[in-house]
Amino acid sequence: MNSNKTHITSLALLMISLLLFNRCGIYSLSGVNIPDDVKSISIQYFPNQAPQVAPTLSQVFTEKLKDKFQSETRLFLKEQEGDYQIDGVITGYNIAPVSISGNTSATENRLTMVVKVNFSSPNHPKFDFNKSYSNFVNFPASTDYSAIETQLINDITTMLVQDIFNDIALKW
Repeated sequence: MNSNKTHITSLALLMISLLLFNRCGIYSLSGVNIPDDVKSISIQYFPNQAPQVAPTLSQVFTEKLKDKFQSETRLFLKEQEGDYQIDGVITGYNIAPVSISGNTSATENRLTMVVKVNFSSPNHPKFDFNKSYSNFVNFPASTDYSAIETQLINDITTMLVQDIFNDIALKW
């Protein structure tokens, strides 16, 4: 009976310690690595300047990026001049065959998206960067692209947003 109380007390102390370390910015269970003085983030609209245009691409990408930072960090979204500032442009969005069958017709296509990101942190300029991110999804060439375009955009933007998030919030 007494050892159960000791075990519960030890467990409670461990949980309190982890909670305090997390609040102090020393340790984060989620892996997020953002300085304590960084409270806000500004994310500007990412226009699509790729030769091929998808009408919803810019909106979907920008909103996913905002949602990611709002849901997985303590940062609040600020329209301008946040402690972290992100802007950029979609520079590539194209479909190309990647797998050809014996009769020279494509069996698989690849949708590739490239995003140029400018990140700045006025209080921590050592974190600043300008970088291009690229990712792709493959899909059967026999599939009607217009029928799966929304899902492909969702998939590829999710991957790109995760890559950007990793560089900024996780410092990977």
